[in-house]
Amino acid sequence: MTEQTQTKKISLVAKQQLFGPHFRSWRERRGYSLKEAAGNILSPQALSQFELGKTTVSIVTFNRLLISIGVEWIDFMGDYPGEQTASAQKMFWNLRSTQSNNYTWGSMKKQLQEELEDYYEDNPFIKEIFFEWLLLSHSNSPGVLESRNLKPFISHMLKHNLCLNTYEGQLLLLIFPKLPLKEQLAYTETVLANLKKACQSNDYRLAFRAITDVVYMVKYLSALELYLHSQDLINKARATVTPSPVASNLLLLRMVELDMEEIFLWLMQNNLQALKKAENMIEMLDHMINFFPHNNWQLTKQAFIHGFNQFNKTGKLLYED
Repeated sequence: MTEQTQTKKISLVAKQQLFGPHFRSWRERRGYSLKEAAGNILSPQALSQFELGKTTVSIVTFNRLLISIGVEWIDFMGDYPGEQTASAQKMFWNLRSTQSNNYTWGSMKKQLQEELEDYYEDNPFIKEIFFEWLLLSHSNSPGVLESRNLKPFISHMLKHNLCLNTYEGQLLLLIFPKLPLKEQLAYTETVLANLKKACQSNDYRLAFRAITDVVYMVKYLSALELYLHSQDLINKARATVTPSPVASNLLLLRMVELDMEEIFLWLMQNNLQALKKAENMIEMLDHMINFFPHNNWQLTKQAFIHGFNQFNKTGKLLYED
């Protein structure tokens, strides 16, 4: 990345009254001082002026500042399609699209490391997190999770768990089973806090991510027969999400999946209230399929029926898979 190649992309960052204070919010939540964030990019005094909205920086400098605090554009501006530098994730998928289905993780990693040689120069550990996430989520090798030394990553992410970036959040879910139960329960509270913050600010991209995490955690805790913890998590998440006309269909889908997990949870405990709730769920899913005739809702119904049959031990209200 060179300054020259980005000269046409400075206008967005010139809106310093928005970018500077927003960056400061991320920096403080991530726990970085002015000096740490500035690094060798610019002076702490210059960064302070930018955060106050009194000066501006180039797009390249701003991207380096984001990396210095372990944040990328996808975190800072969501899926904003305008002026931004390429993200590490985009580089990965661009590279992946050129590979055959028989690609090896080793060759992919080597090529991607070359692509990202200078990308993470201001925060090398974030690069390690990115590659660890890629390895655990894209490697087909059996037992790869058990073979990794995850202590440095766990320590880092628990330190920053109130403000994880996208890759940290996804990696923490992948290694969630490796955490002690105390830390697992603590992280559920963090996810709920993020969900509340997202709903209060109408950030439904973040809310979708948080609800996705909640659904995963409910499944995990239920499988361990920690039923009270699962139910508590469901209740708190449901009380946090408020209906909104701007909420996406995908967020609604995730909330339905949360209701499904509650039905499965009740079935695990042989709670007969699950039967009536299951009838209502099937009726609602049929309505959604009529209104939104795409695969998401049809697949959700199939998954629900399969899960219901798996956990239902009452002998009543069995649906065909």
